[in-house]
Amino acid sequence: MSTTSATPAPTGFWATLKGLLPAIELAGNVAISLLVPGGAALATLIGSLEGAVNPLLQSIGTQTTVPAQVMNVYATIIGVLTALKSTPGLPAETLATINAYVLAAEQGTAAYLQAENGFDPTAYTPVTPIA
Repeated sequence: MSTTSATPAPTGFWATLKGLLPAIELAGNVAISLLVPGGAALATLIGSLEGAVNPLLQSIGTQTTVPAQVMNVYATIIGVLTALKSTPGLPAETLATINAYVLAAEQGTAAYLQAENGFDPTAYTPVTPIA
């Protein structure tokens, strides 16, 4: 007899939305390409942004652990920022700001993973009293 319980597949609004996402994205891409001046040039950026955001959208309505949700959010933030970095013609100040945000998100991810491991007393040294 198995002691693990099966997680039921999502139903209702979120399941319907997840099924429609590819069609919505395709319609949006076609509309942008046809209706927005220079929209065809945005196709690569839009595809990159979709790839970064889709895992987070697909996780909505599912039962996941808090650490998995946090890591999914960090991954989405890093993915979106990385996609934005590839935009041609970005001013140097904007690129520097995006790079700083990517670094902060990466450091946040590392700190979260380290915190998940608990306190490690070997990583700390005794405090030296001030004389």
